[in-house]
Amino acid sequence: MVLENILSYERSICRLDASSKKKTFEFIADFLLGLNDSPDITPDQLIEKLNAREKLGSTAIGKGVAIPHCRCPELTEPTGLLITLEHPINFDAPDNQKVDILFVLIVPEENNEQNLTLLTELADLLSSIEFRNHMRKAKTSEELYFAALNFERHQAKTTN
Repeated sequence: MVLENILSYERSICRLDASSKKKTFEFIADFLLGLNDSPDITPDQLIEKLNAREKLGSTAIGKGVAIPHCRCPELTEPTGLLITLEHPINFDAPDNQKVDILFVLIVPEENNEQNLTLLTELADLLSSIEFRNHMRKAKTSEELYFAALNFERHQAKTTN
């Protein structure tokens, strides 16, 4: 169960009104670093890390989904942030579809294998049309958080 370990209710944002990738990254940095459990870096440093990763290649995986991610040496545990957007934005997706679901992942500098496994599991989950539909139906941040957790729990039960 990936989400239960890296996502919290406070880090679930439903229907964010952001007009661009830049504005979205600014919101993410300000929001994450405003929480009590945030790493000891500045918003500008986090934005720089997210943008540096995007320059290597878009983190959009298609079907309206992106998984912006970066490493942060100040972090001891992976941290996730689930966002749905009010209006889809351009994210240079391989299918040219605008993005309206983002799962932001900030991971510690070390643990490369664990970080790659986590990214793979998130990509698998976000590739599910059912999961995406549940996320897009959520009207509040609370609904978004519980829809994500409940979907993952249900998937875990049906595959075991």
